[in-house]
Amino acid sequence: MENITIKISMLGYWYIGTGHEAGAYADSVVLKDADNLPYIPGKTLKGMFKNAARYCELNEDYIKVLFGEPGSSLIKNKGSYTMRDLEGIDELNTSGILSFNSAELTPDEKEQISNGNYHDYLYRTVQSTAIDKDGVAKDKSLRTIEVTIPLTFETEINLDTGKKFQEQYESADEVRKQLKTIAAFITEIGGKRRRGFGRCLVEVL
Repeated sequence: MENITIKISMLGYWYIGTGHEAGAYADSVVLKDADNLPYIPGKTLKGMFKNAARYCELNEDYIKVLFGEPGSSLIKNKGSYTMRDLEGIDELNTSGILSFNSAELTPDEKEQISNGNYHDYLYRTVQSTAIDKDGVAKDKSLRTIEVTIPLTFETEINLDTGKKFQEQYESADEVRKQLKTIAAFITEIGGKRRRGFGRCLVEVL
C-alpha cells in the first residue's frame, strides 16, 4: 500500500451541500463534520478525479484500473444467483486501486478554530433569485444558501499495490504522474459551479 498526498486550495466561495434547510438562516447549508468544520468527502474527490481523467483522455483501461467500475451485470441481476454462486467471480471485483479519503483542515488549524471558537467565520450566506425572460425576478424565487470561505485542505489517496496494480504499472510513480496530469483538469469542486462557486487548485504532492 502506498499513500499519495493531495492538496486542495479553494480559491473562492464554495459549496458542498447537505440537502437540508436551516430555517430563516438559509435554504441550504454546507456539509460539516461533527466539530462544525467543513470538509470535502472522499466520494466527491473520487468523482472529480474520475471525470477529469476522461477530460484529459486517459485510456479507459487505466480509468477502470484506477477507479474501478460502477458495477457488473451479475450484481444488477443478483436475484438470479445465490451468494455461493457469486463467490470468486472476478466480475464482482469492481473496485479500483485508488481509495480516496476525505480532505480536511490540518490538525493545527482545527485546534486553533476550536480553541478560538472561530467556526462562524468560516461561513457566509449568499442570495440568488430566478429571472424570467424579461429580466424580472420571479416571485418567491429568492433563495439563501450557505457557502464556505476559501480554505486549503490536504488528504491522502491510498494506492493498492496488489495484483491489479502490478498488471498495469511498474511503479507507484507512474500512478502519481497520471494523477498529477488528471489534477490539472480539476478547476472546480462542489455545487453551484455555474454560479461561479468552487474554483480550486488541486496539487498532487
